[in-house]
Amino acid sequence: MRLYRRRLKRIFISILKAMTAIIILLTPIALYLSKFNNGLSINNQDWGAFGSYVGGIYAPLAAIISVFILVKTLHSMDSHNKAMQAHLNRDKELGNIKWLTDLLRSMLDKKYETGHNTFYSSLKSRLEHKLRHNYNPDSAIIKNEAMELMDANKELFINESIIFNDLFYRVTHIDDTNDGAISSMILIAKLSPEERFWLMQYAKAHEHRAAKDLRFWNSFEDLPASFSSLLKS
Repeated sequence: MRLYRRRLKRIFISILKAMTAIIILLTPIALYLSKFNNGLSINNQDWGAFGSYVGGIYAPLAAIISVFILVKTLHSMDSHNKAMQAHLNRDKELGNIKWLTDLLRSMLDKKYETGHNTFYSSLKSRLEHKLRHNYNPDSAIIKNEAMELMDANKELFINESIIFNDLFYRVTHIDDTNDGAISSMILIAKLSPEERFWLMQYAKAHEHRAAKDLRFWNSFEDLPASFSSLLKS
């Protein structure tokens, strides 16, 4: 039914355009007949007078139509330019997010002198030590203890915090849903679960803007699979 209505609408618009064109074409003849009150003349002077008469009527109309077409063309060009600029801005922002993520990745890699697994295994061991008197910790307790551990070790990610504060702000303030999803996937692909977890606890411990920016991204600080042994059964 909807398709049928659209087809009828297109047919109606086509008929309306055709009728308008016919009226415009026949109007000069009608004007001629009404002006000279007789049939088509073979007198050049009559046609000259008629041309001046019609020109006086159609010249302003033609000027108005020309201005309308010009304005419409400029508006179309402006809309196209704005769309192109918005597309370029989105590409630039995604490029900045990728660049910042790579920079953070590089800074973290330099920190792991003994290797990624050894570095985070050490942090996990220190966390286990803090939990030694709690035999049934849940995820909230583990996160709280991890945050306290980060609070006591401000120097641990102090340089990286400059980068991830700006990075996380950009990721969480993208208006376009698709671009936001892409930037989130970039972070997930570049940062391990351990890195995301500990960076988030560090941000919360030191009240960084990143903690506020990521508060609605609940899965960002999910407990890594390597923490399964810490959870209560």
